[in-house]
Order: sequence, then C-alpha cells, then structure tokens
Amino acid sequence: MTIVPRAVASFAGFDRIQTFLLRPSLSEQRTRLSLTMGRGTATDTIIPAIQIQHLTLGKKYAILKDIDIEISHGLTIVSGPTGSGKSTLLRAILGEITPSGGSVNLSTQRIAYCAQKPWLPSGSIRETIQGCSAHFDEEWYQKVIDMCCLTHDLKSHPAGDETQIGSRGLNLSGGQRQRVVS
Repeated sequence: MTIVPRAVASFAGFDRIQTFLLRPSLSEQRTRLSLTMGRGTATDTIIPAIQIQHLTLGKKYAILKDIDIEISHGLTIVSGPTGSGKSTLLRAILGEITPSGGSVNLSTQRIAYCAQKPWLPSGSIRETIQGCSAHFDEEWYQKVIDMCCLTHDLKSHPAGDETQIGSRGLNLSGGQRQRVVS
C-alpha cells in the first residue's frame, strides 16, 4: 500500500527537476574589479575581494535594500538575526540571485561558500530531533536543544517544538534548519 504515495512523490520530484531544468539560465550581473577600481591610486594594488554598492534584492518588495559593503580577501563571517537576509546576500554574491538594483563587483570568481541546505523530513521539530527512536528521552532532548542553540528559536514559534517543519523545512530559516538537523 505504500507504493502509491511513493510513486506520487516521485512524480512531484520529476516535476520540480523539469521546472529547474527548463528555467532560463541566469545572466551574469556581477562585474570584475580591476586595479583602478580599488581605493587610492592605480598604483595602490590593494583592492577588495568583494565590493557591493547600493545593492537591492527583491522585485515586489525589497528583502535587502541599498547595501554597501567592501570585503577584504580572507575569511569573512556573515552573522545576524534569523531571517535578516544573510543567505540571500550570499546568494547574490554567488550570482544565484539577480539584484533589482545596485551592483556586486568581485576581484575573483573563486569564492567558497558552505550553503545551509540540509535535508529535513516532514513533521514537527520535535519529531525531527527525536528521529526514529520509539523511546523519548526528555533529558537527552533538552541537552540537544541547548547544544544546538534552539531554545530561542523554539520560543519564537507559537507552537514551539511542535511547529511543523513543512516541505524541505520551508517554515524555518536557513540557520534554524541547520540547527535542527545538527
């Protein structure tokens, strides 16, 4: 009896794959920084790795608006509150999102990024953390919640740990998804 739901789910997966493959390719919106675009004179060879000027993301309403950032070469950490647009900004730097205004300028195309796209099953946050175990261990569960820094996240959802994750974790931000699957 489980073959029918699995077959239907497979067709839904094929539909998403086909939609992705038929999408038009993204046009390159980012530009390459040259030595003359850096600070100071043309002889000053220190240019930023990434320069973002007046960047606005979002067509109907701005997700991020009028962002100006210069990032030096090396390790950079982007942090901020849940849902503040960190992943959206990074996707714009990678060229995965077309800006509705402003520019993203790069000194190199060689950028590393560790995406927050974990796989999540349908169900509640509690069910996901508990996994397949038939026995619920409250002490272990609370330790996991504390160690994964989920206490604040659970308080922000009206249903707490009974919040339904939804398809692929759509009811959670990228950081929340990462902490739930940790």
